[in-house]
Order: sequence, then structure tokens, then C-alpha cells
Amino acid sequence: MDYLEAKINQLVIEKPGRQKTFVRTFATKPIRPLAGKLGKVFGLIEIESTHPQIPKLIDLIIEEIKNHYYGQDNLTQGEDFPLISEYFESVLKKTNLSIAAFLESEQISLDLEKVNILLATCVNYEIHFTLVGNIAAILFFNTARGSYRIINILETTKSPTAFPDPLKFFSQVISGKLRPQDVLFVGTTNILDYFSLERIKNILTSHEPADGSQELSRLLSQIGNKENFGVITLELLKMAISVKAPTRLAEFNYSEAASKDSMRGLIHTEKETEKLLTPSFRPEVKKYFNSIREGAQNYFSQAKSKLALPHRRPRPAILNQNFKPKINLNSQISSINNRIKNLGQIKIFTRIKGRIKNIFLPLAPL
Repeated sequence: MDYLEAKINQLVIEKPGRQKTFVRTFATKPIRPLAGKLGKVFGLIEIESTHPQIPKLIDLIIEEIKNHYYGQDNLTQGEDFPLISEYFESVLKKTNLSIAAFLESEQISLDLEKVNILLATCVNYEIHFTLVGNIAAILFFNTARGSYRIINILETTKSPTAFPDPLKFFSQVISGKLRPQDVLFVGTTNILDYFSLERIKNILTSHEPADGSQELSRLLSQIGNKENFGVITLELLKMAISVKAPTRLAEFNYSEAASKDSMRGLIHTEKETEKLLTPSFRPEVKKYFNSIREGAQNYFSQAKSKLALPHRRPRPAILNQNFKPKINLNSQISSINNRIKNLGQIKIFTRIKGRIKNIFLPLAPL
């Protein structure tokens, strides 16, 4: 059984001395049943400001999106669950209220033209995202094996760049579909000042997604300017669920299993009997059980050599009618009964005799 999983790679390069631009990426990792219903949420946030509360604002946005999107109240709607795009819009509305309340309580004044945020969710083939400010959102569309076409999502969808409103940060949702082997690239726009889309495409598509991100990280780290960069790459992969093969009945050793079960029953009877007997009488019983055990082992070793399981399904082999265990139970038990004078101990050995016979009864000749 196969299923689709969004493989998301994140990359943030922060240069020392460049403190007025905050860049953060995130991606959720829900359990498989939850991921099958709601997918994964990811995002890239870039805010240029010197206010000390900006990191808390970024944390608030990320936590509010996660909590509202995967909240338990939303997951109990059953068959009335809305479309993912509508559901995502409702989550963004709740997040807008939390952002407005935080900005007011902390008395933060933002230059809204320096706020760039992309938040998205990917469920199977579907992708839905909201965009504020200026973020590069590029799809490397697989046209053939090893060949990709560059698609600027905003230009293709003719979606205007939305500038944030303090009371309504996220106001529009863009929806589309991805396919396996397509690669989605989301990054801060300053990356395009150093790399062309063609070069980014070659870096990401000529390697595995994780390896391509590492190569891009290495190249961005070598840039001399003190700029911060953020990148997210996403690719859909078909994953297989392994199913454990059941045990074949023909491979099961019935003779060995029966032998082990019977021996365990005999040892258990011996231990339980030792708990009931007086200390002075235990040595005699120990000798008796040792004799029984040796006989049983001889019996099972001979039975195993005579009993052969077929590979297919013919009739089971029949034991020799003259084959019997070389154990004289009556003489062994009679010799011990003659030594027992206490009536209570005679009753105990009566129960022992019944247990021993029950152990060997299933293995009687057919």
C-alpha cells in the first residue's frame, strides 16, 4: 500500500552583525493518520525590524497556526469537515486576531512593507498558501525525466502582492496541485540577487532534495555580504507501507512444539509437588521425577525420528502401533505408594498420577 508524503527541507543562513532582519522557517511533523487528513503545515517568515519583541511575534504566529490547525475541536467535525482551503482560511482568521492582540498589548509598531510571510499546507496533491509581502514562490515543474520548467506561482496565478493589514495580516489563499517529482522552492527574495532561477533549479533537481538544500546552504554561506537567507523546498514522495508476511503452516514444526509443551507440563508438575511435600520426603519424589523425565526425553527423541511432516498436504504420518514409551508408570508409582503412610500424602500423589497421565495422553499412538 502506497501513500504520499511531503518531504520538506528547511534552510536558514544568519550572518553575524545583521541583527535587524529576522528569518525563520518551520514545518510540522504530524502522525500519519493526522497527516493523511490535514497534511503538513510549513512557512517562511522574514521581518525587518529592530524591535526586541519581534522574535516573540514570530513564535506567536507559528504556534497559533499549529494550534488552530491541529486543534482537537476542529478534528471532531467528522463528515461535516470542510474543504481544506476553507478550513485553512478559518485558521488564518483566528491567527489574525491573535496577531492583532499581541501587537496592541506589546505596543509594537511595524513597518508593514518590511514584513514578508508565506504560510502553507500540503495535503496529498493539494497545496494551499497565503502570502504577505514579497516571498519567492517557484515551482520546478517536471516535464520529462530530468527536465523541469520554471513556473513563478504568483505570476501564473496573477495574484497581486498583499501588504499586511495590522488587523488582517492574512487575507487571501492561493490553491494548486503538486505531483511527485515536482519541486517547490520558497525563499527570501534576496537569494535571487546572487543566484538565477536556472541555477537554483539545477542545484535542487540534480540532487536528492536534502542534498540539494545542503549544497545551496554551502553556496549561500560563502556570500560575503552580511545578509540572512531563508529557504524551504518541498517534494512529494510515494511511500510504501510494508506488510509482514504471515507464517506458513508448512514451516511450523508441530512435533517439536508438542514435545516442548509436554516437557514444560512435566517440569511444572514437579515444581508444584515440591511445594506440597514435607522436606524429608522430597528426595524420593525427586528421584521419581528424574526417572519420568529421562523416559519422556527418550520417548520424544524416538517419536521425532519416526514422525516426518510432509512438505505439501498429504495425510500425516502414522506412528508405529507397537511403539510405546519405555516407562513403567505403575511400578514406579506403586513403589513410592508403599513408602507413603500418611493419608494426606497419598491423596497428593493421586493428583500427581492424574497429572502425569494427562501429560502423556495426547501423545498416545494413533
